[in-house]
Amino acid sequence: MRAQLVHLSGPKRGQTRTYRDTNLLVGTDPDARVRFPSASGVAPRHVEIAYSQQDCAFFLRALDGQVFVNRRQVSEVQLTETDLIELGAGGPKLRFHIYVPPGAVCKPVRSMLADAGAAAQEGGVFAFTRSFVRDLFTHATWQLKVFFPLAVLGVLVTVGWFAGWLGARAPARAISQRQIAADALLTRIHDEYARGVCLVHGIYGFRRTQGSPGFLENDVGDRMEIEYTGSGFLVTATGGILTNRHVVRPWLENKHWLAVCRSGFEPQFFRFTVTFPGRRPVDVDPMLAKTRDDDVDVALLHASIDALVGVPVLPLSSRTPDVDRGHRVHVIGYPTGVRALLAKTDRALATQLTSGPDVTQTDVIAGLANANAIRPLITQGVLADVTDASLVYDAGTTSGGSGGPVLGEDGNVIGVNYAILRGFESSNFGVPIRYALKLLN
Repeated sequence: MRAQLVHLSGPKRGQTRTYRDTNLLVGTDPDARVRFPSASGVAPRHVEIAYSQQDCAFFLRALDGQVFVNRRQVSEVQLTETDLIELGAGGPKLRFHIYVPPGAVCKPVRSMLADAGAAAQEGGVFAFTRSFVRDLFTHATWQLKVFFPLAVLGVLVTVGWFAGWLGARAPARAISQRQIAADALLTRIHDEYARGVCLVHGIYGFRRTQGSPGFLENDVGDRMEIEYTGSGFLVTATGGILTNRHVVRPWLENKHWLAVCRSGFEPQFFRFTVTFPGRRPVDVDPMLAKTRDDDVDVALLHASIDALVGVPVLPLSSRTPDVDRGHRVHVIGYPTGVRALLAKTDRALATQLTSGPDVTQTDVIAGLANANAIRPLITQGVLADVTDASLVYDAGTTSGGSGGPVLGEDGNVIGVNYAILRGFESSNFGVPIRYALKLLN
């Protein structure tokens, strides 16, 4: 049994680590197994996560810092699958998982007796013996496996154990196969699919359509320029990139800018680029993007094929997302845009890119691209609900992650991330991929 931590926020956001250690110290202390930078707000010896062989369970104990598990402050608690751990109020958030290596199983003796007692109510003494012996030989510690046969003799016990052993093989093998498949998918997402997710960077303003030519100006008389970032992902070998409509038509989501348009101005882009990991920024014309006739928040861009040679095309799901309800999903994108990229990169490079007096976000993105420092964040969560118009999941994201892919448990894209529920991080939203498929057709 191993502890697996998915960093949902903080300086390690997007990382997933599985630990062999039975005791994990979490903090900024040099001896911490899960170590955070000293400026992260985490205490030197914040919490300890320990595995109990006797209970076959992980326990969390607060040391020097506040800790919240599933939004409740705790001092000591038994951790269960998908628990949300928060290191201090507003501190880094981690998702806890239990990784079971192939062949590693565990079950407390009290659970064995409870299960055997329940079996006895239905099948009598023989059912009790069979259940208990099966659990003993497939789920107990090695000490019990050695000493119990010395106390129990007879053919009945041997036959019961053998029957239980046969019955337990299939579930154990199924669990192992599912875990192996999940690990393989996570590796593929990090190593391959993430390279097909791009950072979108746009700058636009408003050109006067009535009277003398010119642009909408700011308070000091300069041309007003609105700058933003988003996400997108490659879906065709001919350069098709899926994203949100509000990423290519950002003024449609703002009542103020819509009023500006009605007063005699029209939007005009000054810059719009997509940057894939390991690539230079590529100019794209957002005004040529395909959008739907309704208000569904998806759009299809087209970039030069020559600039995208070798960029992986993400596979799109053709099945209904209802089958993924309650299962794990992965969201890939660039939440908080350039700010998150700078936080993840080398401090010296970040200082170099931002220290100039007239440095722009365009310059920073070009510098990060040159340094091969543009990589999306990957978060995991559970698909909680599926409606006709939305997917609802708790995989972490925020502004800038709009337009990124939502991958189902089979690794295919089941949606396009488009919105967050502010003030409640457990509900984020994606457009079901079937709406985007119509743009491709």
